[in-house]
Amino acid sequence: MDNITHSLFGAVLAETAVQLVSKTPEEAARKRKSFYFVSILGANFPDFDLVMQLFESIRLGYMLNHRGYTHSIFFLLPQLLLVLGLAKLIFKNKITWQITALAVVALLSHVWLDYLNSYGIHLFAGVDDHWFYKDSVYIIEPWYWVALMPLMMLVAKSKIWRLGIPAFLCVMLGFGAGWKVISAPLALCILAATGATYFAMKRLSPRVRPWLSLALAVSVMVVFISAQSLVRQRLTELYGTQEVPLIDITLSPLPGNALCWSYLAVHGNSERYKVVVGNFQLFASENKSSCLNWVKPEGFTLQPPDALAAVGITEIGKYESSLQELFKGYETSCQLQAWFRVSRVPARAEDTLDDLRYAIKSKNNFSTFKDDETTRKSCLNLPSPWIPPRKDLLDLYFKNRS
Repeated sequence: MDNITHSLFGAVLAETAVQLVSKTPEEAARKRKSFYFVSILGANFPDFDLVMQLFESIRLGYMLNHRGYTHSIFFLLPQLLLVLGLAKLIFKNKITWQITALAVVALLSHVWLDYLNSYGIHLFAGVDDHWFYKDSVYIIEPWYWVALMPLMMLVAKSKIWRLGIPAFLCVMLGFGAGWKVISAPLALCILAATGATYFAMKRLSPRVRPWLSLALAVSVMVVFISAQSLVRQRLTELYGTQEVPLIDITLSPLPGNALCWSYLAVHGNSERYKVVVGNFQLFASENKSSCLNWVKPEGFTLQPPDALAAVGITEIGKYESSLQELFKGYETSCQLQAWFRVSRVPARAEDTLDDLRYAIKSKNNFSTFKDDETTRKSCLNLPSPWIPPRKDLLDLYFKNRS
């Protein structure tokens, strides 16, 4: 999830805690600064794994080190101690059980929010090195902002913050509409919903407001998780009967729209590897999707689709390869082996490899890897133990070679 959303969740959790433990407005005002510091820091702290990039001279280091140990439930304790230690250092206050509980919830909120999108996390790193993906919420979700921003506008003491928050929302929605990742009518609907939420919260007491904010945010999660389940079930029915077995489906909704999903249907056997790229619209009435198309012309070049006829489906294209071509040079390149520890939907075009989760939107994205003489001669400074997402295909590849 983006760090603005993580911070908003941290702030709303802090306000909830402040209202729970404070008996008077004056007490709430005294506690607010330290509670907000601990909660917002905790809600962002797992992303400090990005500093590990300083130990790597290559872009691959970002993919390998992000969302690893700091996103594991088994490594939350040292992060908790660091957050509480910083709070103690800055505020000189006694660390109470309320502050500790708030920090724990804030840290867990980060892990949960990141788990919900298609990038994935290592939820049990240190014990289980698999990736875990929920494929339910895009990395930026404006309906979270509808739920969380109004409370921050009401709590803010400064006029700059009260005006800056809605101004930021307008700018972000304008960019989204300009980049065609969100429709203009939907952007206006989100703005109207934010305003309605603000005025509804304004009528409530300060003790009730944060609970409404959290309830709305959880409702957004439930809607997207439920929609993801329906989409996955339908796509599994459609693609699960094809000649080449279906081994995975990656999903990502459009921001702000739980009805529109981009998908990658991954098929593979000992001879063929195929990925179908498409859009799916829930509750559609015709044999195509009317959703905005996420696949960009400057992205990875795809072959023409097979044109599957099904309600709500628009196939954009496909990628096909043999396992021998896909994993060419795997045994002799430690960087290539490391890249496959991250890539969930790998694709190769000559000596350039990409993860199609990102490559269909942009060439030379952060997943792009050049398999050339330079990368074959060097290894990573911080090798990672992650189990490759496509271990199923690697097992078939090595079985063919034995």
